[in-house]
Amino acid sequence: MTSQNRLDDSLRWRTVGKFEAGQSQATMVTSSTETSSRNDRLQRSRKHQSWTPQEWDMFFSEKSRDSLEK
Repeated sequence: MTSQNRLDDSLRWRTVGKFEAGQSQATMVTSSTETSSRNDRLQRSRKHQSWTPQEWDMFFSEKSRDSLEK
C-alpha cells in the first residue's frame, strides 16, 4: 500500500527553501490561502467580464431581491 501523503520533489524542495528562508509553516498556509482566494476572485471576474450594464443593473436592483423573497 503506497502513501498518498507525500509531496512531489519540486513541491518538497520549494517547502524546504521557504523554511530555510525563515518562513513559518503558519505563514506558508496563510500565503497559500491568500493565493487560493485571489484565484477565486480572478475566475469570478473572468466569468462576469462580458456582462452588460443591464445585467449588472439587474444583479444590484431591487427586482432581483424581490424575486428572491417570493
